[in-house]
Amino acid sequence: MTALVLDCQPLNLLINPTADPATSKEVQAILEVARRKGWDLVVPAAVLAELYRGRHAAEVKSWLSRNKAWRIEPTDEELACVVGGLLHAAGRGSEDHVDACVVATAMRAGQAKIVTGDPGDILALVGANPALTVVSV
Repeated sequence: MTALVLDCQPLNLLINPTADPATSKEVQAILEVARRKGWDLVVPAAVLAELYRGRHAAEVKSWLSRNKAWRIEPTDEELACVVGGLLHAAGRGSEDHVDACVVATAMRAGQAKIVTGDPGDILALVGANPALTVVSV
């Protein structure tokens, strides 16, 4: 089954659509297609960590409580190993840890569409993986 995996910026726009209404509508349209097709909706826990800062934590928790269809993918030892391998293979450092978690989560799903506002870093980590599609918003 295909999964829709969100990076930080698209998830932030679902939670706070007034931050960028045009891009938020674009993310909503992608989400609607994924729902119609019955895709898994996945958010890596590392993405939540980036959003759980300061005043945003309450907004994120509230949104998650209202949107139960999203599965939060934990970072277990197996995923951590893949994350480290992706960073090493791409010659990237720990500053790209969250992006690598997004890609590793998508790889774990098998077939996935990654929605990101940071396509350059994500594409560098995806490499030539034909099972993964990167959508820039």
